[in-house]
Amino acid sequence: MSYWTEREIKTLGKIITGKTPPTEDLTYYFGDELFVSPKDLKFDSTYINTTETTITEKAIAKFKNQVVPRNAIMLTTLSFAFGKIGIASKDVITNQQIASIIVNDENHYRFIYYLLRVNTPFIFCYNSGIDTPMVPKSVYEKVKLLVCPLDIQKKIAAILTSYDDLIDNNRRRVAIIEKMTKEIYREWFVRYRFPDYEKIKFFKGAPEGWEEKLLPEIANITYGFPFDGNKFNSSSIGKPIIRIRNIQDSNTSDYTDQVVSDKYLIKKGDLLVGMDGIFHINHWHGEEAYLVQRSCRIKAKSEKLEGYISNAILAPIKYYESIIQGATVGHLGAKHLNSIKILIPSDKINVQILNDFINQKIKISSATNKLIQNRDKLMFRLMSGKIDVEKLDIKFPKSMIDEVRNA
Repeated sequence: MSYWTEREIKTLGKIITGKTPPTEDLTYYFGDELFVSPKDLKFDSTYINTTETTITEKAIAKFKNQVVPRNAIMLTTLSFAFGKIGIASKDVITNQQIASIIVNDENHYRFIYYLLRVNTPFIFCYNSGIDTPMVPKSVYEKVKLLVCPLDIQKKIAAILTSYDDLIDNNRRRVAIIEKMTKEIYREWFVRYRFPDYEKIKFFKGAPEGWEEKLLPEIANITYGFPFDGNKFNSSSIGKPIIRIRNIQDSNTSDYTDQVVSDKYLIKKGDLLVGMDGIFHINHWHGEEAYLVQRSCRIKAKSEKLEGYISNAILAPIKYYESIIQGATVGHLGAKHLNSIKILIPSDKINVQILNDFINQKIKISSATNKLIQNRDKLMFRLMSGKIDVEKLDIKFPKSMIDEVRNA
């Protein structure tokens, strides 16, 4: 640690706070340029290549002082998404909840990315928000972090980037599988263009032999248990618990030593639905854990329908998400789930193909989780100086080779 020194964040590069172009002027929106907000970021996302909102070249030109270039590090420093992070893949504009660092030549942008990730809890200690977490730019830029020399930064970045390259590759594979699954579902079970569909007769707009059933007729719905939140812990005491926010990535951080019925235990492959706010839907690919209230598991009574049901419920649940209005957030209830009608294909149609895709997705996602866990353990040791890499001969990953050659 002798070569690690304490430095203010503002010495690592130029800091830019984002700005949202006027939403009433549509000439700024629906273009090909990226507008990054916290909803486009994860707590470990790397390059941001797509955004939910896009802007035009006019917006880029008008707000040139807010444009951050490729390899700038974007960190959410305002809002309950505090700590969400990403790397700009091109010139982008962010909203005002994000502070970006255009890393200078004295530092390596990938190292700064990992530095901020490891130190997010420490940076959060400077929170001055009353209702909403906030670390203003004037405070953020003066936060002091331990930084090592550039040559050491590159070695640390190379080790961790090797992990992230594998993780990103796996996520791309999963995205391809998800796309293929949706396309086959739409083609076969929505448009009815399944193999040999020309030979099938239709009755009242549906293929002959298909039968409409309510969701509870074809699946068992188990709602989460109302655990005592005051007894949750982060010390791995008891069983891990699944909250709504855990459904998307199948990672857990809280535990409970309460012992309840095994019917609330979620296993790999179970289909989960979050029932508050954004109704997340995903197959669990993490470790065995308890499901907390306001979430549910939907288990097909016939195994061959697992993949089919997971696709069939997407549209009706998204419909409910769009119309349900709560006091603060929308609440999906049993009455909504119980009213969902699903058209079940005849036995002549191979619905098993959807199961095969989902099993592939779960297998890859589970391997990705293990990579993430190993990377995070290593990241904290490397970024704290507990592992000395100064004399190590580090093999740079392919994604960094050209950059190192041009340095």
